[in-house]
Amino acid sequence: MIVASNNNQSGNGNGNGYGYGYQRCVCRSNDQLSLISAYPDVAQCCSIGGPKMTFVRMLILMPLLLSLLANCGPLALPPPPPPPPPTPSARSAQSLAILRARDQCFRSERISPNQRLALDRQQYSNVPYVHRYVYCFWTRLQLWHDGTGFDPMRIVESFGGPRRLNLEQTVPAINGCNAHARRSARTALDWCYGAFVCVLRTAVGDWYRHHMQDVINGNA
Repeated sequence: MIVASNNNQSGNGNGNGYGYGYQRCVCRSNDQLSLISAYPDVAQCCSIGGPKMTFVRMLILMPLLLSLLANCGPLALPPPPPPPPPTPSARSAQSLAILRARDQCFRSERISPNQRLALDRQQYSNVPYVHRYVYCFWTRLQLWHDGTGFDPMRIVESFGGPRRLNLEQTVPAINGCNAHARRSARTALDWCYGAFVCVLRTAVGDWYRHHMQDVINGNA
């Protein structure tokens, strides 16, 4: 049996108040007083839907929920996107070798900034530092040998092959300049420089100047 009475006072002199807007609920079973509590609504008094029973239900349902989650397993995630392909270098290996040889010779031959600028502008004056640089540059590229001079076939292969350099023009021009410069050279440096400036006066030399400018400017 449920007995409910309104109690809108915050309390009485005997300390039996339950606060404003609450009702006093008395539950009796077999005419025995079983529970006295304060509820905002009489319908909640001694019902199985009260806070105590709700907590009990949660304890009962928790193992079931955990079991369902375990059976479902982890959520399937989409596979990560493949990594982007590596970007190929815009510079060819031959161009990088040319720049590396140039920079190494600038340092080893102690070429000043003004002298470097002149060499990058393809100005090959007949002065000692130019002789040293030209010899250093072609020796580092392994395209010059003190015993035989410039190697025309290796030069063709190193600068793109026959598709870029005409063999019928390149090989005779280089061999002819090797022979011509050797007759008047006193040292290997003089011979290398003389053969080089000789080639620059040919069609092969014109192609070389344009190609070197493209390499220096990052266009090849």
